[in-house]
Amino acid sequence: MTFLKAQKIVLLTEFGESPPTGLWNVISMPAHAMSVANLYNGKSSNYTYSTHSENTARFTAPDVKVLVVDDITTNLKVAHGLLVPYDFNVELCSNGFDAIEAVKSNDYDIVFMDYKMPGMNGIDAMQQIRALTDRPAYYKDLPIIALTANAVSGVKERFIQSGFNDFLSKPIDTTQLNTILEKWIPSSKQKNTAFYMNTVKTKKQSLDDIQIEGLDTKKGVDVFSGNVEYYIDTLATFYDDGYLKIRAIKKALDSGNIYDYTTHVHALKSAAASIGAGQLSSAAYDLEMAGENDDMGFIEKNNKDFIVLLEKFLSDIKDVLSL
Repeated sequence: MTFLKAQKIVLLTEFGESPPTGLWNVISMPAHAMSVANLYNGKSSNYTYSTHSENTARFTAPDVKVLVVDDITTNLKVAHGLLVPYDFNVELCSNGFDAIEAVKSNDYDIVFMDYKMPGMNGIDAMQQIRALTDRPAYYKDLPIIALTANAVSGVKERFIQSGFNDFLSKPIDTTQLNTILEKWIPSSKQKNTAFYMNTVKTKKQSLDDIQIEGLDTKKGVDVFSGNVEYYIDTLATFYDDGYLKIRAIKKALDSGNIYDYTTHVHALKSAAASIGAGQLSSAAYDLEMAGENDDMGFIEKNNKDFIVLLEKFLSDIKDVLSL
């Protein structure tokens, strides 16, 4: 007699889309490894940035100093925008080497560290910070949170074993961010003030004129809780990042440095998802996985098409924003 395992029925939603009410297993597209792993372990992976999600900071803390480390400016801008409502003193850093120097000369309350960066990855940077000797107690106790777009089942435990205090998946979910901050920011510095993200001062701008193939502006602006000005500014930042990454990708391939290649497409994947460019993010993800598996055949076959897609996307941004 053959026994069939119970099957799961999964609802696939667009990134940022609120699923219908009911007992649904949900995965937000593009479906990454984290989504499948979470579902397998009984967790839904629908990250919602619409007006129905949690758009308030649970507290403000003007005395708190935060460092965010990521190798792509778009991701830094997204993180900074999400931290604005907490009234933190936020500093941004683009690589592990500079992060170490910043921590040496500042008293941060929390550090968000992208784990996958060229030159020095986040794990190495974090461990070098932990090993500093001039203020050993501070470096040991400093909350360092891993930022990752590739979280799979068990990754939190591995990050903590390596020296991180916690991890936050990208694109950043506002509810998860709130939970992390409440946990690691000292309660003595938290002021019980509800600060609504959509009260951030914006200029009256419309998304109606921003028509770019492959870009869902509504979902992109929802990441910033409706702050259109900040979203449009982030699109301009992505334009600059995109051409920098095209040159970096070419350099990595020419030198045969698959680690750097994988790191660059990984950064583009999360940045594209954050602005609402799902197709571009999915294409970058496929190349990242090929890099992780040393599948040069796939990269050689598909990298050119990816660059063409990226260049067309960047050209459209330039035309629409008159850059």
